Amino acid sequence: MRTLTTAPSALLDPATGAARFGSYEGSISGVDLAPLASGRLQRIAREKRWIYASLATDEVFAAAAVVRLGYSATAFSYVYDAKAGRIAAHESALGIPAVCDVSDDRQRGVRGAFSLGRTRYRVEKDPSGDVLVEVRAGAISIDAQMRAERAPPSITAVAKIPEGIIDVTEKRTLLAAKGSIVVGDRRWSLDGGHGGFDLTQGLLARRTRWRWAFAMGRTDAGVRFGMNLVQGFVGEPECALWIGDELMGVGEGRIEREGDDRDLRRAWRVTTTCGSVDLRFVPSDFHRENRELLVVSSKFVQGVGRYEGTVRDRSGREHTISTALGVTEDQDTRW
Repeated sequence: MRTLTTAPSALLDPATGAARFGSYEGSISGVDLAPLASGRLQRIAREKRWIYASLATDEVFAAAAVVRLGYSATAFSYVYDAKAGRIAAHESALGIPAVCDVSDDRQRGVRGAFSLGRTRYRVEKDPSGDVLVEVRAGAISIDAQMRAERAPPSITAVAKIPEGIIDVTEKRTLLAAKGSIVVGDRRWSLDGGHGGFDLTQGLLARRTRWRWAFAMGRTDAGVRFGMNLVQGFVGEPECALWIGDELMGVGEGRIEREGDDRDLRRAWRVTTTCGSVDLRFVPSDFHRENRELLVVSSKFVQGVGRYEGTVRDRSGREHTISTALGVTEDQDTRW
């Protein structure tokens, strides 16, 4: 497993102006990519910012995301009914940049907002690490809070991007969740559940591809468990396990379908190059985003379901997972 150093106080070295590339424990607040871009046109073309929040109990898994590009904006949400094994509702909206904001301020924290007609998203992370999620989109209403006080730390990766410039991503799981999710006349309480988020800001390549695996829940022995793995894109620097109160940096993910890769219903084998993860993911339903907008295209499938298998902690102890909820994602975007 990798040793993570404490996150620096700022993205750029004040003496040299260079980005502090690396893999860190904790967050870097107030990320500003403007000094690394060669002018406004490059920022419009290359800068991408998003915040993705997830919420889980034994009965429900929900996700909400706000994404701001230099020339467009989007937001999506869905609610997965774990008992029924299907997505109860999913919503998606596309707009111009003016309807969306994803900002990172050292004093005020992170704000993700999208407002278009009756569709409204608000995902905010305050300087203490607490997260607020509010969604009003079609049949979906989410009012949730995530408390960071007793959660294990986040992992932050600052990485060079081939054919791009930089990506700064912070991932965190196992925040204590409370609040509610409503779809039509159905309501789920989040009390006693977990929350997590993905905050990503980058000057990225024209084409960006990755596979992602994320989970949170408990081991069979009742120990808190979280996972963030990626194959491609940033790679190993953002890959992590959370077991109990401990964050562990692990090897790059290997996220492969069993059998025919074109069959979305196939289970996935999710492992790491360091051997600390050996899981099987069985998807039950899918959220898809497929868009062709002149020179911009996006093919995005996020499967939601359950993880089973084993993970190993830093001491080599094996932990069994039977029912942790989570997602796998297959993304290929030209932006």
